[in-house]
Amino acid sequence: MYETGPIIAGLNKNYIVVNDITYDTPITTVPITGFFSGTFDGGGFTISDLTINDNFGSSLGFFQVLSGATVRNVVFENFVIGDLTSTSSRPDNSSSRGVLAGRVSVSSSPTLIENVIISGGAVHGNNDIGGLIGFVQSNIELLNVMNSATVSTVSTNQTGNNAAHIGLHAGGIIGRIEASIDSVTFSGIAQLGNISGRQFIGGLIGRASKVKNLIIENSYNAGNVTQTDSVRTTFIGGVIAFYSGWNNNAAHLSNLSIVNSLNFGKVIYVNRDESALIGTYQSFNDLDKALENVYAVTSSGSHSVFRDQTKGSIILEIMGGQFFGFKSETDLKDETLLSGLGFDFDTVWVIDPQYNNGFPTLQYLLPQE
Repeated sequence: MYETGPIIAGLNKNYIVVNDITYDTPITTVPITGFFSGTFDGGGFTISDLTINDNFGSSLGFFQVLSGATVRNVVFENFVIGDLTSTSSRPDNSSSRGVLAGRVSVSSSPTLIENVIISGGAVHGNNDIGGLIGFVQSNIELLNVMNSATVSTVSTNQTGNNAAHIGLHAGGIIGRIEASIDSVTFSGIAQLGNISGRQFIGGLIGRASKVKNLIIENSYNAGNVTQTDSVRTTFIGGVIAFYSGWNNNAAHLSNLSIVNSLNFGKVIYVNRDESALIGTYQSFNDLDKALENVYAVTSSGSHSVFRDQTKGSIILEIMGGQFFGFKSETDLKDETLLSGLGFDFDTVWVIDPQYNNGFPTLQYLLPQE
């Protein structure tokens, strides 16, 4: 049993976990503080019951900050990051929070997250709140990551300028990605937790800005995405709430590619700045050319699959195209139909009535024989 967590000898060294770790009392600080740039291999063990009961601290998670690090082969179970009873905050506090890490900082080397499971628990705070990581400022690759923790930002009882900067960027995996980043890759991502917030609320990502290459493949969201109160501009999406391209001008074209990915979650909104896949898209590239086999269930409650703002201030609500759009619950539970569209049920996907309400899930999540 641990009160302060595993002791590490240096932030740039390599570590292997050799047994399960359980926290027996809440703490008010991050187990591994500073900028971790080494390798953390969980060895398939479970780290459980960490509670960081802090209303005002920023960069909170198992790690405070990752910087060109590798984290793999670990289960985080029943983590509670933040004071779940808090309903308001100052704009400069309680931001950048996630179960794994509060933040990924700028680094010359990419951060790799591989075979990481977040089971249960909750993450709560002001801005940049994610199930896995709150705020990403550098290249990152996620491979076979599952989250079922709930994610929420504060509501607000404030008015004026402060109110506009509270409760922003909630994502089931990452709250916000922003910093002229070359490459972000999601592969084999399963997001099951419910997400709620005021603005920029996304199933996988709350906000992605200034990302040159953002690739999402063989991934899905099954959590509900909910706007908690009425603000003038919302941005809410079943996969990404808001995407803007690399410096957002024609000389710096961005590459957003979403392939063989699905949204089964409901999108619940007060204002209508929402879509079943991407809340709002801003780039000089046409998004419909970047979506291949990307579908949302018709019961998501959305009016469109994405909202396109590529040509100035005009926003177009796009209902679907040749390789993306809405499909019925029956269609999205039909292995033959999905296989014909290009989903790989030999090595990647599986449909089992006992899992994910009969919708497709990823094979690595099922018990291995």
